[in-house]
Amino acid sequence: MIRAFKRLTVTLALLFFMTSCQAMTGQTMGENIDDSYITGAVKTQLASDKLVSLTRVEVETTNGIVYLTGQVQTAEQRYHIGSLA
Repeated sequence: MIRAFKRLTVTLALLFFMTSCQAMTGQTMGENIDDSYITGAVKTQLASDKLVSLTRVEVETTNGIVYLTGQVQTAEQRYHIGSLA
């Protein structure tokens, strides 16, 4: 009986901390996972494109907004990378 009570207490505490846990950025765990997925998808799209593969573009996603930083050679490349993202 005591063992079951301890397990229940630990499980409830764990669930409480998981649901209320926020990262240093103030995002919940679900938001971090979503942003990571978006970043990965954009990086994959950029890596598979022949025109973009030689450029140095960093991808960061915060609250569902994708930020692209880096250097490109022409305005055409900048527009093309933006449209891919």
